[in-house]
Order: sequence, then C-alpha cells, then structure tokens
Amino acid sequence: MRITCEHCKSIIDTRYEKKCNNCGAPYSDNKEYNEYLKKEKEMKEQIHKVGSKMIDNTMKSFALGKFLIIMFSLIFVSMIIFSFVLIFDSNKKIEYHSSDRQIDSSIEVGFNEIAVSEKYDIKCDKVSAFNNDEKLFNKKENYNYYSFHIVFNNKVQVNLLSDFVLTYSDSDGNEDVISNREMLAMEEEQLDIVATKKGTYTGNITFGVPKYVNDIKIKYKDIVIIINNFKDKIE
Repeated sequence: MRITCEHCKSIIDTRYEKKCNNCGAPYSDNKEYNEYLKKEKEMKEQIHKVGSKMIDNTMKSFALGKFLIIMFSLIFVSMIIFSFVLIFDSNKKIEYHSSDRQIDSSIEVGFNEIAVSEKYDIKCDKVSAFNNDEKLFNKKENYNYYSFHIVFNNKVQVNLLSDFVLTYSDSDGNEDVISNREMLAMEEEQLDIVATKKGTYTGNITFGVPKYVNDIKIKYKDIVIIINNFKDKIE
C-alpha cells in the first residue's frame, strides 16, 4: 500500500518501507494506513460471521440421520467463504501489488554475471553516477543517484520491466527496498517499461541510494543480483 507521509508529504510504500525513507518518520500512527488496516479487519470479521451463521443454520436444519447432506452443505459453505477470501485478496493485489515479489526461491548472481531462468536471462554489467538533477523526480537529501545498466533477454511474450527493485541493509540491519515503479529519473537510455516480445532489451534503471550504503542487491522477481562495494564499479 502507498501512503503519504504526514510529516514531509513523501510517498511511502508500506510493502517495502518500514519508515519514511525521506525523513525517517514512522507511519504506525498514519491515519490513511490505519484506516486501511481497519477495513481489512472488518472484511475478515464479516466473512467469518457470515460463514459461522450459515454453518449454524445448516446444522439446525438437518437431523443427525442426514449426515451426508450436512457434509455436502458444509463443503458448499466452505467454498463460498473461500471465494470471498480470494476476491478480497485479488482486489488487494490489483490495487497494491501486494504479492508482486513474494517468492519462495531465488537465483543469485554477482555483478556482470548472467542469471538464467525459464522466462528470462538478466545481467547488470555497468554502474554510473546519475548527476542530472533536472531529470530527477522527488530528489531526497542524503541520497546519491546511480544508473545500473541491465541486459534483459526475454524468452516469453510479455514481461513487466518496471518490477526491478533495489535493496540494502539500513543502520539497524533491516532490509529496505526502493521500487523502480516510482521512476525516480528520466534517462535517454532508460530500460523499456514492458518487454512486449521475445528478444534482448538493454537500458538503464536509476535508483536513489543513501550515501552510507555500499552493498546493494538488484532484484527482479526470482533473480537477485548481489553487488558489494558497488561504488567501486562506477565507470
């Protein structure tokens, strides 16, 4: 979910950010965030209430001798409840992209190494400083901006190339995530947003990175590119 920081008005992506990356303020008391949690809780309670009521009515309507009919009724009720849950979860996914990057396993490679998967091959082979302030959006203090050159070999019909993220460990050892969806910069050699056909796509993706960070990871779905001391690789 994306909310607006009540302190500095920056956009916070609650899927990845545990606090405001701009001013460092927590969002646990954020009105917009708490209203979303409240609605989510009410929806689950309503689903549980409806399901429980239907089960109770079913049990009262049939005698013990009609055990098989009761069993079929319970299965039907379970299917209805499960459908409600699927609809609710799918709506959240569409609006907030909540499961875009929930993966059980990953393919890890280093800088300038090719990560090979069934649907795509990916390599990051160049790092450069991005110093054109006029083309930066939402520039943050204490951040430096870098362009990472990506070679993306698409093996299927369509892939969303804006799903790249950059992660790093903050001062407390927690993983922070920067999303490429925010389009922090406009470049002349920017990587296409969507791969619409099979073939190789090349271009840059730009991220703002806190000045104290030296080790990063660039992730795309099941691919993880580990770049330690990435500043030493700047061309």
